[in-house]
Amino acid sequence: MLRKIIFVSLSALVAISSLSLIAQAQEGSSSQTTQKSAEEKSFETAERYFQRGLWKRAIDGYEKALPSYNQDSGIFYRLVVASVEEGEARKAILYGLGFNYLSPAHEFADRLNAMVKKAEVSLQRAKVNPVTVSFNIEPKGTEITLNYVPVGESGKGKVSLYPGMYTVLGTYYGHHTFKKVIEVKDQPITVRGTLKKVITYGKLKIKTQPEKGITVYVDRKKVGVTPLEPIKLRSGRHYIRFEKEGFDRWHRYVTVENDGLHLLEPIMERTPPGKSPFRME
Repeated sequence: MLRKIIFVSLSALVAISSLSLIAQAQEGSSSQTTQKSAEEKSFETAERYFQRGLWKRAIDGYEKALPSYNQDSGIFYRLVVASVEEGEARKAILYGLGFNYLSPAHEFADRLNAMVKKAEVSLQRAKVNPVTVSFNIEPKGTEITLNYVPVGESGKGKVSLYPGMYTVLGTYYGHHTFKKVIEVKDQPITVRGTLKKVITYGKLKIKTQPEKGITVYVDRKKVGVTPLEPIKLRSGRHYIRFEKEGFDRWHRYVTVENDGLHLLEPIMERTPPGKSPFRME
C-alpha cells in the first residue's frame, strides 16, 4: 500500500514540479550554445533511472546535480522517495530537511513527511538517535547547507542530524563562503565561524592642474607625486588630498565603485600672499 501511495504522489510531482527544474536548467544555459553542464546531464540521467525505479542510480545522479539544483524542492522530493525505496533512511531524513526548508507549505509536504517519519522509525528501531547541531556563524541569517542540502539559517533554530560526516557551507551576500567538514557522533555540537566580507576594488584616476609636482595622499597616506598611473583602491569611500608648495591644498571624499574608474580633476590655485593654503572643494 505504501508503494502505491508513493507512485501516485510521484506522478503528480512529475506533472507539477518538473517544469521548474527544467526551467532552472535552461536558465543556466547560454542562448548561444546547447552544451549542457555536468549537473544538467546528471539530473537528466537521474530522471530516467527514477522513472524506471532504479533508486540507487537515481540517488547518485541527483546528488551529483545538487550543486546546481539545490534551490528547487522538487529534487529533494525525488531524493526522499528514492532513498526510502532504497532503504537509505539517513539520506531520506536529510533530504526531507531540504524540502521542508524550501517549501514548508507545499501540497506534497504531508506525503513527504510521512515517508521521512518511516525512515526515522527504522533508525529508532536500530537504536540510532539524532543529535542536535547548532550553527553559530556570523553574520546571522547565513544560509546553511549540509552536503549541498539547505537546512536553515544561522541564529534561527537547530537541526537534528544523524551520526555521520557532513560538509557545512555557509553563504551570505557580499561575503566569502564558509566551509567546514564536521563529524556528528553522539553529543550535541555547535558549528562556529565567521564569513569574511568580499573585498572589491576599483581605480582612481587623477588628472591635476598643474599636471606635475602635486603630492597625492589617500586616506592620509602619501601615494606619490603627479603624474600618476590610476591607483587601485578598495571599493568604498576614501579621503583624497593634494598638496604643492605655493598652492592651495585641495581635498575631497570620493567613492570608488567595484571595478569602476573614478576620475578626479583637481585644479590647484596659487596661494595669495598672507592667505591660508587650505581650502575645501
